[in-house]
Amino acid sequence: MPSPAMLDLLRLIEANTARAISIDRQTATIGPFLASAHPTNDLVWLSTALPLSARRDESFDWPKVVPELRAWFKRHDRRLRFEILEPLWPELAPHLIEQGVELQGRMPLMLCAPAGLRAAPSPPGVTIEPVTADSPFEQIRDLVQTANRSFNDGPETTDRHVHEHRDALARGQYRCVLARVDGQPAGAGSMTIQNDELVGIGTLPAFRRRGIAAAVSHYLVADHFGRGHALAWLSAGDHVARAVYEKVGFTVVGDQVNLMDAK
Repeated sequence: MPSPAMLDLLRLIEANTARAISIDRQTATIGPFLASAHPTNDLVWLSTALPLSARRDESFDWPKVVPELRAWFKRHDRRLRFEILEPLWPELAPHLIEQGVELQGRMPLMLCAPAGLRAAPSPPGVTIEPVTADSPFEQIRDLVQTANRSFNDGPETTDRHVHEHRDALARGQYRCVLARVDGQPAGAGSMTIQNDELVGIGTLPAFRRRGIAAAVSHYLVADHFGRGHALAWLSAGDHVARAVYEKVGFTVVGDQVNLMDAK
C-alpha cells in the first residue's frame, strides 16, 4: 500500500501532467477524465484520457462516460486511450475493461529524487548534444527522426514535425538531447518540464546495448535536478527499459496502466 506522502506526490504528477498536455492539444473534461487529442500527430500515445483525482468525488453517470469519450475521440479522428496511475486508481482499469476497453499494457511507474541519481557517463565515441529552439533545422530533424525511428510506431519525419518540435522547444515544453556515435545520430530523449517526466528515450537498433539510453537519461535528469527540480518520473516500456532506468537511480512505485479501444 503506497504511503499517504507517495499518493500526494502521484496526485501532483497527475495534475501537472494534465496541465502539460493541455498546452498543445485539444482537450475536454468528460466525467472524471481530461480527454486530449493532438491536433496534427496521430501517434497513439500523444492522445489520451487522463483521470483527475480532483474530480474523483464528483457524481458521474458512469454508463455514459465511456461512450461520450469514444464519441469525442472519434470526432477528433483519434483512438480512445487511457493512461492511469494505478496507485491512485486501483479500481479503474477493471471498470474500463468491463466497458470494452482493452488492456494495452502495464508499465512500471518509476520515480527518482536528486539524492538517488547515479552516474551513467557517455560510452566511448558517444556525444550528447542539447537540442534547443535555436538549434539548426537539420539538428532538430535528426532529433525527431531518431526518436521516431527508435520506436516501431514512429512516423516518417516531415518538415511540419520539425517545425512543431521547434515550437514546443520555444514554448519551454521540453528539454531534449541527441546522442551521436562517431557523428551519426544514434539516440534521443526528452524531459517534459511542466510535469518532470522523462520521455521518448530511444536508441536506433544498430546502436543498442552500448549504454546510450542510460547516458541520455542521466544527462537529462541531472540537468533537470541542476535547474532546481526535485523529482523526475517515467513509465518504463518493458523490463529492458526498467533495468536501464534502475541503473541511473529510478525506483518502481507501482504501475501505469494503459488501456485502448481496438481499431
